[in-house]
Amino acid sequence: MTSTSDSIIRLVPATDGRVASLVAVGGGAASREAGSELPIRLAVAMATAAFAGTIVWHATGTVLAFVPFGGVLAWLSWRDWRAGLVGSLIYSSVAGAVIIWLAPSPWPHFIGDLAFIYPAYVGFLSRPLRRKAAQVAFPWFATVPFVLIVLLESMNPQIDSALVPLLGIKVWLSYVPVFFLGRALIRTRRDLRGLLWALLTTSLPATLYGLYEFRLAQLGELTEGTKYGTFAGGYIASQVDAGYFRISSLFSSSTQFDGYLFFTAVVGAALLLLEDRRRRRWLAMALLVLVAINVGVTGDRKLYLTLPFAALLFTLLERNRRRRVVAQIATGTMIALAFLVLGAPLVLRVRSIRAVYEDRVQYASGAFETALAHPLGIGTGQATDGTRYLNPNRIFLETLPSKTVMELGVLGLVALILFYGAVARASFKGARRCSDSEVRSVATLFAVFVLAVMLSSLYGYQMDLDPLNVDTWLAAGLAAGLAVAKGGV
Repeated sequence: MTSTSDSIIRLVPATDGRVASLVAVGGGAASREAGSELPIRLAVAMATAAFAGTIVWHATGTVLAFVPFGGVLAWLSWRDWRAGLVGSLIYSSVAGAVIIWLAPSPWPHFIGDLAFIYPAYVGFLSRPLRRKAAQVAFPWFATVPFVLIVLLESMNPQIDSALVPLLGIKVWLSYVPVFFLGRALIRTRRDLRGLLWALLTTSLPATLYGLYEFRLAQLGELTEGTKYGTFAGGYIASQVDAGYFRISSLFSSSTQFDGYLFFTAVVGAALLLLEDRRRRRWLAMALLVLVAINVGVTGDRKLYLTLPFAALLFTLLERNRRRRVVAQIATGTMIALAFLVLGAPLVLRVRSIRAVYEDRVQYASGAFETALAHPLGIGTGQATDGTRYLNPNRIFLETLPSKTVMELGVLGLVALILFYGAVARASFKGARRCSDSEVRSVATLFAVFVLAVMLSSLYGYQMDLDPLNVDTWLAAGLAAGLAVAKGGV
């Protein structure tokens, strides 16, 4: 039987202007199987899973009822790793809602990994693809030392729980392989356009619900208790600076929503650079404006710094004058729109950045004091946010350098800087290799995103959280591999 590893799930507008459709495309025999046999098998498998899940639900009334569905998705992700990767990105936009719905069970936190990411890894490794000459190599020289330090620190005797280092390793390392999948994901401009449309259009539920939630918070009808109950996974409607709210939409914390919006804004901008049909460009612009409004109402100060920084850096690196001007106009319009919609509360929110920055400096000071007492670190996972349910003595540090010094020691911080720097360098190197002007602009956008996320980690701990951690490694892989994206429509 032929493999479907060369197919990719794509969400693209229909060529005749009708409603967008979800299709599987590829080449040769793989494409024919994806278009005929695979949907039939998937339908039969989902029907079987629904029947089995219903029986389990009535018998146990637990989340075990979702195991058959997870098994089907895992099978599909293994059978077609591209579908699994794109499926994980789409699922991430609603994963928080599933987590909240099934709280306080911890298992929903692993659905994305077990149903999509890990099976996609296995499928990718079982169908190895050689790196093409135009694609940038992964910086192993800077990666291996950091990986060794993380693994060695997982055996630190100061760790009390066996689960803490495992979760710490997951946060530090488990999404790094997404770089390789991202590098091999795109083969043509059409593949790239389909991926961007899939990610931007599936952001609609999260952005619409974000605005709805913001309105409820303004009316005083939404509080932390009404959304989360006893689940301590995040917060919403916390009043900060003249009634400003933190909005989490379909995510289990507002910080996750912030990271998702950042990546989606980059995706939307990339689609505007690549899409050449007027109606589709207007549709992409409308979706991007919706994302921009959510950036304003979500209340995340990091976005107020990182988005303008990313836009400025892109204008400095972009070779095409017209695209530079468009980027500048778009950035100015989005900022003006945010202030127009939000007014004085946004001004106060931006002004509060300095106070929060001073808090981060205090975090860093405490971390380095600990580093003097424990120069080799206190162990992988000990300061990771995700271990708060496993480790009652977890030390909360809201900046990545502070967390790194605390867990991995001074040597670990040096290794992290070299590692992240090498990955960012590989991203920009890949963008420069693109011969297609528009694809090069898209690759540059992704490289800028990678650098902005890593620099913003000086202010927060975004790389600890889904979906931004997956998105960052995907963007790095895309930037490193888009040089081969030629042809197509």
